[in-house]
Amino acid sequence: MSGRPYSRGVTSTPLHCYYADIFAGELLMPSDELEAMGADGRDPIAVAARFGVSITRAVWWINTLKRLGVLTD
Repeated sequence: MSGRPYSRGVTSTPLHCYYADIFAGELLMPSDELEAMGADGRDPIAVAARFGVSITRAVWWINTLKRLGVLTD
C-alpha cells in the first residue's frame, strides 16, 4: 500500500505511516500523562523509563508533541 509522501524533515514518510506513528505514540505514551509529569515529561530518559519505550522513540514523541503544540518548553 503506497501512501502520499509526508515531509518530516530530511526524509519523506507515507502519510499512513505518519498517522500510525502518532497513534502508537499516544497509545504507548499518552500526552496527558506526559503533561502531568511536568518537567520530567520533557526528559526523554524519564519518559522512556516510565513508559517502557526506547529513548529514541521518547525523543521523537516529545518533539512531535512540541511541534503539534501539545507540549511547551
